[in-house]
Amino acid sequence: MRELRLDVNTLSGSLTSRLGSLEALEIMRLEYNRLVGTVPEEFGKLKQIEELNIEGNQLLGSVPSELCKLRAQRVFDFQAVCYGGNTALECACCDECK
Repeated sequence: MRELRLDVNTLSGSLTSRLGSLEALEIMRLEYNRLVGTVPEEFGKLKQIEELNIEGNQLLGSVPSELCKLRAQRVFDFQAVCYGGNTALECACCDECK
């Protein structure tokens, strides 16, 4: 699978670590759902990711450092909402941090 587009689908619950096993994934769009919890460390295994959007959810904690390291190695679009609203997600490597 190369693309996972589940944006604006009123999905609820937490992000599963199994998404990190989709090693060929290039695009993951999960924005504007009702996702809660943390961003799994396994997201750092998404070596082919080009676009990752998790904004508009109620995620908390920190974006995994492996994901930020991966972002530093290759350019990809990473959108998340952090430090605002009901969200307490810390993201040092996001393109947009509202």
